[in-house]
Amino acid sequence: MDYLCIMKLITTIFLLFFCFGLVAAQNSRIHGQVTTEDNQILANVFVELMELSLTTLTDAQGYYEFEVKEGAYTLQYSYVGFESIQEKILVEKGASVLVNIEFAATNYKDVAIVVNEEAALSIDQKTSLDGQFFEENAQGTFAKSLEKVTGVNAINVGVGIAKPVIRGLSFNRIVVNNNGIKQEGQQWGADHGLEIDQFGVDRIEIIKGAASLRYGSDALGGAVNILPNKIIPKNRIKASLLGIYKTNNQHAGMSASVAGRISDFFFDARFSYQDFGDYRVPAEVFVYNEFVLPIYNQQLKNTAGKERNIRASLGLIKDWGVSRLTFSHYYLNAGIFSGAVGIPRSYALDIDGNDRDIDVPSQQVNHFSLVWNNDLTIKQHRLQLNIGYQNNLRQEYSFPHYHQLPPTDNSDVALQLNLQTVSGDLIFTQNVNKKWKHVYGGSFQYQINQRAGFEFLLPNFQTVRTGGYWFGTFKPNKRWVLSAGLRLDYAYNYNDKYAQAVYGERQTIQYLPKVAMNQQHFFNYAAALGMNYVLRKDVWNFQVNLGKSYRVPYPSETAANGIHHGTFRHEMGTPDLKPEHGYQLELSSHIKWKTVQATITGFGNYFQQYIYLSPTGKFSTLPEAGQLYQYVQTDAIYAGGELDWSWQPVPELTLRQGYEYVWNVNLQTQLGLPFTPPASILSEVRYEWKKLGFLENIYAQITHRYSFAQNRTDRNEPETPAYHLLDAGLGFKIRIRKQVIQIGVQAQNLLNTAYLNHLSRYRILEIPEQGRNFVVTLKVPLEFALK
Repeated sequence: MDYLCIMKLITTIFLLFFCFGLVAAQNSRIHGQVTTEDNQILANVFVELMELSLTTLTDAQGYYEFEVKEGAYTLQYSYVGFESIQEKILVEKGASVLVNIEFAATNYKDVAIVVNEEAALSIDQKTSLDGQFFEENAQGTFAKSLEKVTGVNAINVGVGIAKPVIRGLSFNRIVVNNNGIKQEGQQWGADHGLEIDQFGVDRIEIIKGAASLRYGSDALGGAVNILPNKIIPKNRIKASLLGIYKTNNQHAGMSASVAGRISDFFFDARFSYQDFGDYRVPAEVFVYNEFVLPIYNQQLKNTAGKERNIRASLGLIKDWGVSRLTFSHYYLNAGIFSGAVGIPRSYALDIDGNDRDIDVPSQQVNHFSLVWNNDLTIKQHRLQLNIGYQNNLRQEYSFPHYHQLPPTDNSDVALQLNLQTVSGDLIFTQNVNKKWKHVYGGSFQYQINQRAGFEFLLPNFQTVRTGGYWFGTFKPNKRWVLSAGLRLDYAYNYNDKYAQAVYGERQTIQYLPKVAMNQQHFFNYAAALGMNYVLRKDVWNFQVNLGKSYRVPYPSETAANGIHHGTFRHEMGTPDLKPEHGYQLELSSHIKWKTVQATITGFGNYFQQYIYLSPTGKFSTLPEAGQLYQYVQTDAIYAGGELDWSWQPVPELTLRQGYEYVWNVNLQTQLGLPFTPPASILSEVRYEWKKLGFLENIYAQITHRYSFAQNRTDRNEPETPAYHLLDAGLGFKIRIRKQVIQIGVQAQNLLNTAYLNHLSRYRILEIPEQGRNFVVTLKVPLEFALK
């Protein structure tokens, strides 16, 4: 497929849209004043019109104003030291709607109700985060930084490669939507990280629980929505420069951004670059097949890497809505510890005097995307159209003679996967009245994957995913919200046949059949029912959700048959796999009483034909391929719960804890399922000062995680002991005249604890996670008004 032609087509459509968009004068407005409950005026409050991603700041008298077209809108007000406030309003044609807001000392005005009303639509729990979260909790990757959210974990390979896990489910069961388009980057692989720049994320939503109704097959376990960046106020320019340094692996990075809006046109751009060396662990040996091998200087050789991301967008905002075109290119070149690939060789483990070189084995990833987003207002209704193209090129490097395989033209490229994806979403939200709302949607996705390299894991394949859905909500009064939804889908998988070249007698090359040609058609449905009841306004609400979801097997599960060295195993598919079907029940309740807030959730999932990668008791017959893992199906149960609570004994001090627990069972073997995160408790103490001498907006926090032992494992899967982990953080702002400088310091694994992460691929070699690490960030934001 010629992606240049697709780029030209999308760009042409976008420009035409601009030309025909200069119509319809704005004829309604939203305005108001923001104060405290004791009538103090609040200037510089950040006000966002969420449907249009439009923002403004209150002036010196606390006033703000938006010019809009008739429709249903959500306003969000954010101010330092206060909880954010959300207000939903309906604007009629030609109307002037006054919305005055008062901030209380511990303000939570209707947020729980709003969140749960949306959650009831897709059997989920939503957690919202912004860019400040990633600046204060920056780990090695975007997915790893999300682990502070209760119920979210990460599967990782070292410090530079990770993917999210929600309530114990990952891989093709978690959808990551980036600017309205599902991120497609070979997410079936445990060693395939997300191609996401964590410093380029302005705001995200994490949906816990099955979301197949809204997002289709791969959202069986949940979704991570990376929302489009906020549009800054009219005739302004904003820029920032962020620098980061990490001591453990001499990580140096920077991220520079600029955004502007001139009249109705807006733009933003970001460039990020990270360069890191081999990282250190609190261990001097590791174990391979009962052999104890050295880790020189407590440093894992060949774990250095480079990451680069470029993103730019251009858009138009009018009374009819927003249209924007976004281009991005993500690049990663990361080494893989030599002891984790094939049989460890002593010369490959010896130090070479260069902590930053990237040797073989390694992986190199280029991810290109072009996305066109449209968010339109039609009277009180809303129409969203997202179209995207992605090209993910993954190359994994090794040496042919390690594996007794004939070389190819690209002699050191062991595995190359070139995935191209074209996708589109259309969503129409009909706000019938204050009681009824309907959402109609449809989606389409086409993929083609081509392979190369001297190793074989996957054949060439193609997939098609398409479907349509409806869900509606009914709010008979201020206490009840009822919802229901239905989705119908069609899917198609096709893969080529493939024969593997190997050395035969007298070094002759022979071809062994590996995979037969296969094509499959699937028809499925998802359904949901939800109820949200407010027992006491602004204090206590209760939610029940029921759902039926599904997931179509991916070609990696039906056609794989070869070495996957990045995960230290031979992976084998099963051609006749059936779709998974899941049935969900979720109960949750939110309580806010004075300075205490708590959310408790219990969930249960019953899966028919659950697909998983089973660690067999065999070793691959291929040289240095490791243990044989095969995709199999079984009926299974996933259940668990989460508890989040926080208490503010005084306005400056916040105490918080998050408990998470996932329990599952293979109903055929009565054993646990592999890659299940252990239960854990995350405790945090945070203290904030508005001003201390010449310092402003200071915070200090200490975080402790206790991870329980994971003893419920699959057959031939090792157990993981319990551990304690202590982190600390400090941040503040310095004002030099009108310029503000933000500084943050983190101490990760403060006690240099040697612990094993159950979801790490290095765990099977008994290699602990990264040791003590100090992280320093410095951010310089700039903002200018244009005449």
